[in-house]
Amino acid sequence: MTSIAHGGMNPRMTEKPKPPKKILENIRMSEAENGGHMAEHHFTSFEHPPEQHVFGMPADGDAKPMLPKGHILQHVAEHMHIPHTVMGEQEESAHKTNAMGHEPDEEDELEES
Repeated sequence: MTSIAHGGMNPRMTEKPKPPKKILENIRMSEAENGGHMAEHHFTSFEHPPEQHVFGMPADGDAKPMLPKGHILQHVAEHMHIPHTVMGEQEESAHKTNAMGHEPDEEDELEES
């Protein structure tokens, strides 16, 4: 057998180049048709098409996620109208209802009359 020293085809040249690394550029959030939400991931390179992830609405009785106030996920959930509970908010609301649940004073009774 004879080998081709030059002018022949290099087998490495026939391999397809690897696509660039998949780097997330941004995520677009929108409401989905099922009442839930859709997150569409966009990447820096056109070789990687956008990916869609659909999240349904939680069923009645399911616990809402607890998110810390000021956290980016709490911010997104608020703007997307995703049901959630802000950490520490339950204790405050329960405290407020206890303040309003007092027995009426004489002044309160006079105002109602």
